Amino acid sequence: MNLSPFGDIYDIAVSLDLISEMNDIFKFDGGPPGLMFDDLAERLERSKSSGDIFEPKVLLEYSTFFGIVRDFQKIRSHFAKLHAIISGLVYPQNLHEEIEASIDYSGEIKDSASHELRRLRRELVEIRGKLNDKFEKYLRSGTAVYLSDSLYTIRDGRYVLPVKETEKGRVKGIIHDRSSSGATFFIEPAETVELNNRHREIETAEREEINRILRHLTEMLYVNSEAITEDVVILSRLDFVAACSRLSRELDATRPIFAENGMMAIIGGRHPALMLRSLDKKQDIVPLDLTLTRDECILIITGPNTGGKTVALKTVGLLSLMAASGLFVPADSKSQFLLFNAIFADIGDEQSIESSLSTYSSHLNHLKEALEQADSESLVLFDELGAGTDPEEGSAIGQAVVEHLSRVKCYAVVTTHHGKLKALAGKVPCVVNGSMEFDQQHLSPTFVFRAGIPGSSYAVEIARKLGMSSQITGRAWELLDQKERDLTKLIAELNQKSVELAEELKKATANRISFESLSGIYQDRLEAWQKQEKELHKKRLRETEDLIKSTKDELDKLIESAREKKKDREALREVRRVIGDRLAQTRQEMDTLTGSARTYEQAHGLPGEKVMIKGIEAKGEVLEPADSSGRVRVRIGNATMLTDLEKLVRLSEPGREPKSSQIKTDYAPTPGLEIDIRGLTFEEAEPVIERYLDDAGNAGLETVSIIHGKGTGALRKKVQEYLNRSPRVLSQRLGNWNEGSSGVTVVTLRKD
Repeated sequence: MNLSPFGDIYDIAVSLDLISEMNDIFKFDGGPPGLMFDDLAERLERSKSSGDIFEPKVLLEYSTFFGIVRDFQKIRSHFAKLHAIISGLVYPQNLHEEIEASIDYSGEIKDSASHELRRLRRELVEIRGKLNDKFEKYLRSGTAVYLSDSLYTIRDGRYVLPVKETEKGRVKGIIHDRSSSGATFFIEPAETVELNNRHREIETAEREEINRILRHLTEMLYVNSEAITEDVVILSRLDFVAACSRLSRELDATRPIFAENGMMAIIGGRHPALMLRSLDKKQDIVPLDLTLTRDECILIITGPNTGGKTVALKTVGLLSLMAASGLFVPADSKSQFLLFNAIFADIGDEQSIESSLSTYSSHLNHLKEALEQADSESLVLFDELGAGTDPEEGSAIGQAVVEHLSRVKCYAVVTTHHGKLKALAGKVPCVVNGSMEFDQQHLSPTFVFRAGIPGSSYAVEIARKLGMSSQITGRAWELLDQKERDLTKLIAELNQKSVELAEELKKATANRISFESLSGIYQDRLEAWQKQEKELHKKRLRETEDLIKSTKDELDKLIESAREKKKDREALREVRRVIGDRLAQTRQEMDTLTGSARTYEQAHGLPGEKVMIKGIEAKGEVLEPADSSGRVRVRIGNATMLTDLEKLVRLSEPGREPKSSQIKTDYAPTPGLEIDIRGLTFEEAEPVIERYLDDAGNAGLETVSIIHGKGTGALRKKVQEYLNRSPRVLSQRLGNWNEGSSGVTVVTLRKD
C-alpha cells in the first residue's frame, strides 16, 4: 500500500475513519488479529502453473492465513467503515478445517488425515513391535557374542544386526552394508526377512498416502485461488490501516481537521521523526505553534543556526503531507490544516558531482519549478532562501522570490539569514516575520517559535561564547552597519523579553494547573463530605422517628395506667414520675441524635424572636428590644424575665417557627430534681424558679433543690424569702454537707 496525498477530501475522511475505528479496536479489544503472512497469492499462482504439490509447512502458512481471515470476520459490526472492508473477505472454512485436521503445528501429517493413513500407521506400529522383540532376543541370546555393538540398527529401512567381520559367517542372513572401517557387517537375519519386507511395503504405502493427502489439499488451494487472492488484497489494506493506527498511537497523534476559512493553525505540532527517536531516548520535544492565514500566508523565519528553523519548516511540510494522506498528525486536536493541491520544498544541500550541479544551482532548479507551478492553493517551503551565493545578490534573489509568492498568494514558509528579508514584513502584502527564540543569557537556542518577531543570527555572540578572541569579535561588531547593530540589539531585547514572558507564562500555567488540581481534589472531598452528612442526617431522622414512636407507645400505656388508677394518688404520682423520667430520657436521646450537630447564632434581640437562655437552657420569646444596658425582656412560659442579650441564642426569626425535629407530645415536660440559677440576678431567676416549681408540682415531685451558690448570700436570701411566700412550698432548708451546704436550698413541695 502507498500513501497518496492530495486526494479527494472524501477519500481522506474514509482513511481517517478507518484509522479511528482501528484505534478503538486497539484501545478496547487489544488490537486486530496478527497480520504476519507472505504474498501467498503470488506463490499460489506460480505453483498452480507448474503443478507443484505443497509441503506440509507451506500448507500450514495458508492455514494460518485462513485463521486471520476468520478472526477478522469476528470484529464487531459497529465498526462500520472497517466492516465494509471485512465483509469482502471469503473464509474457506472446510479447507481450513481439513488442513488443521491433517497437519500438526510441527509440520507432520496427523494420523487423522485419513482412515487409510491411520490403518497403515497402526500396522507399522505392530510390525515394528514384532521386529523390536525379535532383535532384542538376538541381543540377549548367544548371537550377541558375534556382534560388534549391543544395539541393532536400520539400513535402507530394514532392521539389521552389527556383526563382527570375523564372525559374519555365523549369522545366517542378507548383508546390506559394511562399516567404513570394514570391521562390521550389517546383516539382516534370515528369519526376519518376511517381517522386514512387510515393514518396507507399509512404509511405502504410508508415503504414497501422505503424497495423496498433500496433493488433495494443494488442489483445494488451487480451487480457492481467486478467493485467496482477494483476501490477500483486503488483509493487506487492513494491515496498512493497522500500521497507520500504531503510528498514530506511538506519535500520540490526533485526527486532523481541515479548515474552510483559509487558515492553517498548527498547535503543539511535533516532527514525527523526532517523536519516534525520542521514544527511545526519552527526550522532550519543543512543540511548534504556527499559523498562516489568507491575509498572512507567507512566513519568513529568521534566527541562529541550529536554532530549529529547518525543523519547524519540515514539521509544517510533514504534518501537511500526513493530513493530506489521511493520517493522524502529531499535533493538538484543535489544530487546523489546509488541503493543498501541491507542496513544493527546497530543503538541504543537494550538491551533485555527477550532474555538475553546485549547491546554488540545485537550489535554483527547485526554486524555478516551484515558482512556475505554485498557485494560491499550494504550499511552498524554502530553506535558507538566497544562500550559496554572494550575500547581496542572494538577498536580492530572495526578495524577488518572496514578492512573486506574494503576487501568487500561495502559502509559504521561508527560512533565511538575510537581514533584508526581515524588512519585507509590512512592506510586501501577506508577508509576516517569525523567529526561533534564543536565550541570550546562556547563548543557546530554546527551539521555541515566536510569531511576529524577527530573529537575529547572533553570529558575533556565538563566536564570543565559543572562545574567539575579544579583539576579533569586538572588531566584527564595529564593522556592522550602525542600523544593523541597532536592529540586532532591538531584536535581542525583544527576544529576551519574549523568553522572560514565556517563563512567567510557564510558571503561571503550572500554578493554574496546580490550583485546578487542588480545587478539584477539595471539591471532590466537599461533595463526599456533603453526601456523608446527608446520609447521616437521614439516618438520624429515621432513628428519631423510631424513638418518637417507641416513646409515644410507652407514654400511651402509662397514661392508660394512670386513668385506671386516678383515684389512687400515690399510684398517680408514680405514673407521673415515670412519665417525666421517660420524657427526660427521650430528650437526652434526641439531643444525642440531632442536637450535637446543631449550632446556634447569637440572638438579635428583636421582638418575636425565639431564643434560648444560655446557662439555664430555658426557651422563650423576646418581648422588647434590648435597652441601653443591653438587657432584654424575655417571656418563658407564663413568666417574663430580664436578661443580658449576650446570653441569648437564636432559635428562629421573628414571626417564623423554627424548623426542628423536636418531639411534640400532649404531655407537659418533666423537670429534673434540681435547678441551677447561679450567675442570674434574682429578677432573672424569679420567673425561672416559679415555672420550675409549677412543673415539679405538676409532675408529682416531692423534694427539689435550688442551686444558688454561696457568694455573699444575697441571692440565697431573696430565694428563701420568695419560697416562704410560694403556695407550692411546704418547707425549705439549707442543704446538708453532702447536698451542697449553704449553696443549695432543699424545698419540700405541697401535695395536691
